Amino acid sequence: MPRRTETTEKAKAHAQDLADKVKDTVTAEASARVESLKHSAAQEVESAAHAADAAADAFPDRSVQHQVLSRIADNMEAVAGQVRSADLASMSRKVSDFARENPLLFVGSAALAGFAAARFLSARNTGAAQSASFGADPWDIDPSLLHGTSVDTSGHTSALARMNGGRDA
Repeated sequence: MPRRTETTEKAKAHAQDLADKVKDTVTAEASARVESLKHSAAQEVESAAHAADAAADAFPDRSVQHQVLSRIADNMEAVAGQVRSADLASMSRKVSDFARENPLLFVGSAALAGFAAARFLSARNTGAAQSASFGADPWDIDPSLLHGTSVDTSGHTSALARMNGGRDA
């Protein structure tokens, strides 16, 4: 029986050693990905800050628009620096504390961030939007309704008509 206990103990030690190696590997990979994501996020924020700065330059120096856009650009630069130097555990703790203390504000902010991200991502795909023809987007408005001009829409079928085999009703 002592042989079986010794083998069992060796197997347990080997399993624990493998588990520790897997844990270390996963932790290192997760840390590398977090750093990569932090870097990408900081770059995106810096890019937005540069865009705000460029927009500010389009206005006279003493105008309200210039001052507001410059302040936004400065704040975004500061946020980019904070993102680069942030510790994941402290960031997670701060977000969690904020969400616990201000649940409605947190949900509203998350929704706003989601809308902004969706808008940003759809704006980045400009090639597809430029090549789209009238009727490809269900929210497109017939230009003839806006300008009183005649537009040939004979080849246009609505999404409802396509679903109903060519009928609109």
